[in-house]
Amino acid sequence: MPSSPLRIGPRIQETTTTTGTGALALAGATDGHFPFSAVQPVPVAITVPYLIAWAGGMEWGYGEISSDGTTLTRVIVAGSYPGVWRNPGPGGQVNLPAGQKTVSLVVLDTQSLVSTGWGYAIDDPTGDVPPTCFKGGSVAAGFGAIAEGLNAVAAGFQSWAGGDYGVALGAHANAAHPVSRVIGGAWSIGDYSLTVGFEEVGIFAEQAAAGQAVSGTPFLVDFCWRFQVPEELYWIDLTAVGANAARTQFLAFRRAILVRGTTIQVQGADSVLVSTLATVPTVTCTMGATPDGEGNLPLHVSASSSGATAVDWRLFATLRGG
Repeated sequence: MPSSPLRIGPRIQETTTTTGTGALALAGATDGHFPFSAVQPVPVAITVPYLIAWAGGMEWGYGEISSDGTTLTRVIVAGSYPGVWRNPGPGGQVNLPAGQKTVSLVVLDTQSLVSTGWGYAIDDPTGDVPPTCFKGGSVAAGFGAIAEGLNAVAAGFQSWAGGDYGVALGAHANAAHPVSRVIGGAWSIGDYSLTVGFEEVGIFAEQAAAGQAVSGTPFLVDFCWRFQVPEELYWIDLTAVGANAARTQFLAFRRAILVRGTTIQVQGADSVLVSTLATVPTVTCTMGATPDGEGNLPLHVSASSSGATAVDWRLFATLRGG
């Protein structure tokens, strides 16, 4: 997809006499329709789903309207007739014949959904920071929602999903990590996590990680990213499951950890379910020292091998508090 904001709207259609495979010069609205500039509140380039029609043929896809509203550049061709209903790859721009053609703003089956809502009309000096999706498969809806990651979904006030497969729903939610989910007034605690926030109460979050420790090289993971607020209390339940490659020897246990702000206050004794590895691996938890771009610090976990025997680890963290 082009990087400019996506816009849709009813009864948008213009004519063009452009030929060839290049950009189209738009020649004005047809009777009963508006020009593309009608969905262009400020003079910046926008992305639109388009349909070009002429006697005997059509082409549809996603294009970019120039900042002055006079030119359509065909960026992604979704299909054409005669031709293919679904274009399999880049290219595919039809060599347009001579004569008048209509260019319409349409809704395509491959399209992301965008609600411009209030669109930061007051806070943003240009009035051009809408709930916007920048990549295919994502959905943005609501007052500040932005879904810029692959298959990301953002919905609600100040909701933002910036990572692959991320979902953010709720008043102040954001999901900035790959394969993370956020529901409610919360934030993502890291990769492969689910976070549910409760206003003025705290959050409930779960996160998982997997990796292998070999002799001399432990499996390292940063878990449970949290704001650096000194008075906040978090209870973390860590479940660790390790096994050798043949899955004949195991270590499985649970550990409770109390965190105050950026300090581990106490770690409980491990509740061991099974321990049959010849050399018992060690799992240590410390506070990470380097914050992420949002100012959050992680719980740093290091899980060792069983002596010379490699151990495949599955780590699960449940976080409560805030």
